[in-house]
Amino acid sequence: MDINQLIDQIQQRLANHFNLYSTNEQATRNQLIDPLLRVLGWDPTDPEKVIPNAANEDSKKPDYTLLLDKKTNSNIRSKKCLC
Repeated sequence: MDINQLIDQIQQRLANHFNLYSTNEQATRNQLIDPLLRVLGWDPTDPEKVIPNAANEDSKKPDYTLLLDKKTNSNIRSKKCLC
């Protein structure tokens, strides 16, 4: 699946299941964010690329820490969908 197809799929899911995503952060992560990370090359099941809920240098725990060459590249916080 390419990025454009995935974006269309995510938009459709949001339209059809807004109540789920507006009340459930885990559903938002599993069904919206994880597929997007995968298509962008960040496999959320690969601990060399993504570490979930890991404390960072500020002692905060982002939902995702993205790694590049074993170093933190980005941190992502997820929330229930408020769109």
